[in-house]
Amino acid sequence: SAFSSAGPEVDLAAGGEGVYSTHKNNTYAYLSGTSMATPGVAGLVALLVTAFNFQNNTQLESHLETYATDVHTPGEDVRTGAGAVIAPKYFSQDEPDDPTPPPPPPPAPSGKYVLEVQYEVNFAHRVHTDEENSVHRRVHGHTADILVVVEISSPVLSDRLYSSVANWVQIRLNHVQNFLLIGQGDSELISKAIPGARIIPFPVADMASIATYMRDLVSVNFKVLSLRMSTGQETIIITN
Repeated sequence: SAFSSAGPEVDLAAGGEGVYSTHKNNTYAYLSGTSMATPGVAGLVALLVTAFNFQNNTQLESHLETYATDVHTPGEDVRTGAGAVIAPKYFSQDEPDDPTPPPPPPPAPSGKYVLEVQYEVNFAHRVHTDEENSVHRRVHGHTADILVVVEISSPVLSDRLYSSVANWVQIRLNHVQNFLLIGQGDSELISKAIPGARIIPFPVADMASIATYMRDLVSVNFKVLSLRMSTGQETIIITN
């Protein structure tokens, strides 16, 4: 059309002058402009993406331009670009290869960060003594301050990342929270099936074994560099 825009930015052309179409008040009319041309191209694209397995926009654009119909000067020009979009021609073609495959994405930056997470746990265990053959009958309760030092790999270090690590540490240490911890060798307590008791994978549930057990719990999710357990009376540090 004489009123169409022209220039190097034009890629394709479509019918946009004197197009017979639906109109207001349930009527039909001959209309002109980009409002008529644009939906013709959009409709063709919708049909193409259902008929061909385009991997990206580059393949789609290449197909549109390669099989456009020359309607002006031979080859690409500033009036009609690669040509007009005539639907049947597109569907008689094979799916094109990508002429300009996108470059592979750059590798994501990565770094290693050491984070410290502090959490308070309450637990109980039965004290063993050297003076008697059986375990001491008293159960000792403890409020322990736990400091876990973990190493993680991540592109960036952020508050959200720290919160995520802290939440997972808390979830893992909740395996100890408010439990009576029993060693595998404590057959007397195990036989009682005490509610709220948990058997840990050590012969005796002494403080060193409990600290190691907590270190192993957190190690399921992270590389734990150290775990410090402080009860106010004693401090135990377990390292890898």
